[in-house]
Amino acid sequence: MIQTTNNAKEFFEKNNEPIYIYGVGNPGYWVTYYMQKCNIRYEGYIDKAVTTDDCYMSGKRIIHPKELKAYTNGKIRVIVAIGKPEEAVEELHWNADKNDILCLVPFYLDHNRRCKQYDINKMLSYFRRKLIAGDPPAFISNSCDAGWAYRGLGLNLASPTIDVAISPEDFLKMCKAPHEYLECEMSFSHWTLFLNGMRRPVGKVNDIEVVFGHSDNAEESIMYWNRLKDAINWNNLIYIMDDAWRNVSYQVAKEFCNLPVKHLLLLRNSMYSDCNMNGMIYVNHGHFHLREVAIENWFDLVGWVNGEFEL
Repeated sequence: MIQTTNNAKEFFEKNNEPIYIYGVGNPGYWVTYYMQKCNIRYEGYIDKAVTTDDCYMSGKRIIHPKELKAYTNGKIRVIVAIGKPEEAVEELHWNADKNDILCLVPFYLDHNRRCKQYDINKMLSYFRRKLIAGDPPAFISNSCDAGWAYRGLGLNLASPTIDVAISPEDFLKMCKAPHEYLECEMSFSHWTLFLNGMRRPVGKVNDIEVVFGHSDNAEESIMYWNRLKDAINWNNLIYIMDDAWRNVSYQVAKEFCNLPVKHLLLLRNSMYSDCNMNGMIYVNHGHFHLREVAIENWFDLVGWVNGEFEL
């Protein structure tokens, strides 16, 4: 019998059967990395591409699904770490008739698209959360990045700058005087047409405008901001700026990177000859927004948040 779940916490903490990792590709590598980091024991791997010349990974045996019953008997747990999880579940269904298998499958409901989405980062967030040192950070961003950082770390939202768009110039003012802007009540200002041509509400706090890029409900957006500003951990502020919807000028980039607090500048559209600014990296994709590629392929989010390295 095969059962599936996407609840990593219950999978690891409410069961004690032996664990196998299905997949020895890139997702399997990062699952292995975090299993070892978190001192979680696993027995080996399952992969239908295994050959006799390559039957071990990290010192653990790689088992073909057809050979699973020769190595296991009884109840086991399987972490599905491949890009097409449904194929792994199908393989296990046909080749593991001697086992009761509980599969951790990285499929989750996307509330915006109202459909099921593969999301390796949401599954890995269980491990990342366990490794965050100290109090959870307050991510302050000028785009969707704060929300995706919280999602990637498996942390509750503790910042009002979720799913918003703030011009780099206004955001820099907020970073220089956070209490002046983030402790004040947000009020509705006007409507605007955003990047996708959709009508979006714009809020105002002091002299800064905030576009609520993922909402067409002004009242809820303002209420959401005003509620989440009370959850900010002022002892651990982290700023993230990107040029996702408006180019960052050289002067703003330089001032932002000189801030004496932890910060990250993500640039896709703007290129500068001076590439030595502290805390700046170039990306050529949707960075935090990717679901199918582990964040660690381009950025050590946990290490950066914990202060284990500086950019």
